[in-house]
Amino acid sequence: MDTTFDDAATTTFADFCPAEAGRGPFKGNEPLSNFNSADSSIGTWRLMVQNNGSNSRTGWLRGFTLNITGTSQVTPVFRADTVFNSATARNVAIAPGENITILGLGLGPATGVAASGSPWPTTLGGVQVSIAGNAIPLSCVSRFRIEGQVPYGISAGTPVSVQIQNGTTSSSIMTLGTQATAPGIYVFDQAGFGQAKAFNQDGTLNTNSSPARRGSIVSVYANGLGAVAPASPAGQGGPSNPLSMVSQTVAASIGGVPAAVTFAGLAPGFPVTYQVNIHVPTDVPAGTRVVVISNAGNASQGLVTIEVQ
Repeated sequence: MDTTFDDAATTTFADFCPAEAGRGPFKGNEPLSNFNSADSSIGTWRLMVQNNGSNSRTGWLRGFTLNITGTSQVTPVFRADTVFNSATARNVAIAPGENITILGLGLGPATGVAASGSPWPTTLGGVQVSIAGNAIPLSCVSRFRIEGQVPYGISAGTPVSVQIQNGTTSSSIMTLGTQATAPGIYVFDQAGFGQAKAFNQDGTLNTNSSPARRGSIVSVYANGLGAVAPASPAGQGGPSNPLSMVSQTVAASIGGVPAAVTFAGLAPGFPVTYQVNIHVPTDVPAGTRVVVISNAGNASQGLVTIEVQ
């Protein structure tokens, strides 16, 4: 079956079942022009095959190809709901100092460019991102993805403008909500849950074969914990002397048991990364246990775990 869809066709594909190849063009059940100048086409497309003409006949979809024609996206396009916390992969109001991921079209160069070190630049691969009128530090840019840091100076609760400039073209201005914190724990799975990126007290990576001992300290790496003191320039690694501490009190739990936080601040030498040192309670059962951190009334994502022995 080789079918062409065209809004100018006189009949729809659903009018009858073309048995041979090369038939068409046909109208779709809904106009293809719905996507013209609309941002609803951004993201993952799914093909659904439905037999709604006969209950007595069955078949199998052995494979398919889909060719979409059109012009390349030149102007950067993104939406407020395609801005994510880089640790949680969740779309929430942004927070001061948070590492964010922006997804869209035409955002940057076809071949991705990453910052070579700290501090992160505010122009990378010909791309700038402005939040509340200020160019933010960028860690990587590509055609479909940008990562950068929210300025520490934004006011929580006050919406901010966001705009992307790629070369000589600029996106529409989007408005994002803000909040004091947007806690998230970095994990190995891109979906934002599973094994936390954490280190045991002896410096080993926390894994199933190398769990944290009860009564020891485990260091969890996090995002979105908000303002720090003393202040640290955006896009730079955390200082080691003095340490830059999170301004809002950070709490934690492991396996549902409250756990003392012995340090919460910028990870020394790591750009845009918070480190939270947590005392593993002695009464936490051994095994895979959910870890949660929170501050300013906001908590990290669920289903993030560490290993305990």
